[in-house]
Amino acid sequence: MPKIFLSDSNIFYKDCHQRVERAAALCAQYGFDCFHPLRSNFHAQAGMAPPQMAAAICQNNLKELDACDILLAQLDPFRGHEPDSGAVFECGYMFAKGKPVYGYVADTQKSYCQRYPVKTFDREDGVYRDEQGRRIEEFSLPVNLMLGVPVHIVTGGIEDALRQIAADWKAQGIDGNADCVK
Repeated sequence: MPKIFLSDSNIFYKDCHQRVERAAALCAQYGFDCFHPLRSNFHAQAGMAPPQMAAAICQNNLKELDACDILLAQLDPFRGHEPDSGAVFECGYMFAKGKPVYGYVADTQKSYCQRYPVKTFDREDGVYRDEQGRRIEEFSLPVNLMLGVPVHIVTGGIEDALRQIAADWKAQGIDGNADCVK
């Protein structure tokens, strides 16, 4: 059974465990095993300083990324205009490993530039700029081009993405219990 690493913002919510278990149940429904950092066997050691704990969590997540076949990342804006930087790192890591990387974004109708709330159009250069005068790319992608090009972007939520992954795996002749595709 293919294993998916779930990279999302669920860990930051008060009801994080319920959210992660719902996501895991959806993975199982589509024929995939999953890993989520909240479901890890990793436990902080008593007396660990925050930097030591962060390093241990990072090493554990890297080990789990290596053990997974696919990455599924939530790429909606997180605490600002960009996706969670941890999810972005994990996308790059898995892409570099040659593993399939999927991302889901609730709204892909608007490009990255269109979603950016504060911008001006610089007529002299013919580009959009943010509030600090930096150019905002416009490639008609819902996320930065370094995610929008190598990552399989799916419109919607986690179930939409899982449906797409299952269909893609079935089309490639890989059994991920793809008969569960709705």
